[in-house]
Amino acid sequence: MRLSLSVLLVTLALCYYDAGGVICPAAVTDTTAFLTFNKPLYKLQAGRFDAPPEAVKAKLETKKCADKISIGNRWLILKALVTSSFLTHGCFCSDI
Repeated sequence: MRLSLSVLLVTLALCYYDAGGVICPAAVTDTTAFLTFNKPLYKLQAGRFDAPPEAVKAKLETKKCADKISIGNRWLILKALVTSSFLTHGCFCSDI
């Protein structure tokens, strides 16, 4: 499971950058929090989206697997996401 999540995130970051869309700042914030925050802190972060309780519970269940990824590998995933976003758009602005 650990490898498949990593591969999925890197694949999405590197292969679908040419979609032409701008990355939503909330999605960047959520992904960063998902990979770096501990569970209680992430639960607070996820609560700001007014998601149904079932969705929050499912996300926290998924976070259990993501938390097993080493810190170094999490930073590599984030670096891949940020690099692909920057190369695609040249900035992180929402008004491109």
